[in-house]
Amino acid sequence: MGADSGKPLRVLVVDDERPLLELLAPELSDLGFAVNAAESAAVALAALDGGAMYDVILSDLAMPKMSGVAFLNEALRRIPGVPAIILTGNTGAANAKGLEKFVGGRVSLVRKPVSGAALAAAIADLIQP
Repeated sequence: MGADSGKPLRVLVVDDERPLLELLAPELSDLGFAVNAAESAAVALAALDGGAMYDVILSDLAMPKMSGVAFLNEALRRIPGVPAIILTGNTGAANAKGLEKFVGGRVSLVRKPVSGAALAAAIADLIQP
């Protein structure tokens, strides 16, 4: 639920892998989140520039044209303080504390493959006061 509003949390999921979006978006929706999926950082930034607001952003780490870290830095300029989860299939990827230095906000790192239920738990941990 959205922070103190009783409304579903608004979640933006950004990943260049369409099958992953087609799996995670409905799973998160079924768990009560209001989900918008974007296949690229450019599509997600266009949504943000159009006034879309989110409570949490989930982004793939390695995407073509713009990395997840670069995307999140741009997203944070538009929605300061929004918490984020970086998704990665790379087992050698940096840890969340290291990513926080590059992103400059509340960030969790979640390894792929991941289920909607596991992401819901990660979201709940991330947004706790």
